[in-house]
Amino acid sequence: GYDIQGEISAEDGTISLGETNKVVVKRHGRFEGEVLTDWKLRFVDAYDAELAKWVDAARDGGATGPSAWDGYAIQAVSDAGILSANSGKVVQLNMVDKPALYS
Repeated sequence: GYDIQGEISAEDGTISLGETNKVVVKRHGRFEGEVLTDWKLRFVDAYDAELAKWVDAARDGGATGPSAWDGYAIQAVSDAGILSANSGKVVQLNMVDKPALYS
């Protein structure tokens, strides 16, 4: 099936995304549920809005959506998170300045 989840554990609590089960049954020390089999069931409205925005930008000669800079930034954050988790210490996020190309 199509399973997307994420969880951030922070100092004051957690933020969770993506319980994909429609219904969860818990009994006899186990749980079971149905995982959505297609992204459309969960994300159709968001996908339609994203696609419409992309079409509008393409028509107007622009661009929309994530950039290479976004990929760099999330990788830097992910690397710092892993270093912090492994060391048990706060890790300084070090990134180069964002190039004007991405402004």
